[in-house]
Amino acid sequence: METVFWQGILEAGGAVPAGHDLQALTAELLSALGSLDPHLRDGVAYPLLAQWVKEGRYSPDELRAMIEQLTANLKTGLGEAGTDSVFLRAFSALMLAEIIHQDNKRLFLEAAEVRGVLEAALAYYPAEHDLRGYLPVPGWAHAVAHGADLLWVLAGSRFLAVSDLERVLNTIATKAAPPVAHVYLYNEDMRMVRATTGVLRRNLVSLPFLSDWLDRLARPDGRVIGIETFFDGEPPATASQVEVCLLHNTRQFLRSLYFAILAGEFPAPITTEFGPQVLEALKPMNEA
Repeated sequence: METVFWQGILEAGGAVPAGHDLQALTAELLSALGSLDPHLRDGVAYPLLAQWVKEGRYSPDELRAMIEQLTANLKTGLGEAGTDSVFLRAFSALMLAEIIHQDNKRLFLEAAEVRGVLEAALAYYPAEHDLRGYLPVPGWAHAVAHGADLLWVLAGSRFLAVSDLERVLNTIATKAAPPVAHVYLYNEDMRMVRATTGVLRRNLVSLPFLSDWLDRLARPDGRVIGIETFFDGEPPATASQVEVCLLHNTRQFLRSLYFAILAGEFPAPITTEFGPQVLEALKPMNEA
């Protein structure tokens, strides 16, 4: 269909035109999630599909079929970086997030189905190597942010137990500050922090686990991220790009996490014990 056709549906509040079938249109929109046209992908396909899911236009069986296709999409080109395959993966993750978000409110999926999405997300996120955010021509890739959105809604699922939430946190840690020469510029830290606080609000993960998780973030390979990271005290100007990016991304993530805890409503162990631990972990990074 031409862009003007889809624009007409948007302007009509998502109403399906006479003579057209919702399922046929849905198939086209699912394919368009990987389009290199930013308006078709980000301005038409995703918002229309999300609207129709939110409005309950699909039966549970239709949503299950959609989940199967979207989770398969997460594997398309996985491990590539700098290629066009990222758009299909990233926007498939975003659509899965919308479906799970609706299930958290309407309770139409079974435990095994949600757990299938969980396993797909936990396998996908660490293996996503395309860290790009916004691109001048094709627009948003944002796989790190979209994957975090999926982990966020999964963290709120009634089917996730303590061990699952711990796995979500460990998975977020793989992307909070990956050991590569890339600096997050497009609020990826905030999206990962939202997923993290989604776990914290469940009040199920123990403080010892959180402390160990924080220590692994702040001390990769046993080294304090800060001045010591830079070649035994050499100034940052002589550090490698990877080390500088590691410092920047870790510091940004932990700052965002600390202020989220400070500003939010969390159980006492989070605000009185874990929050101060995050602040303490930040000190050598703030001095670097």
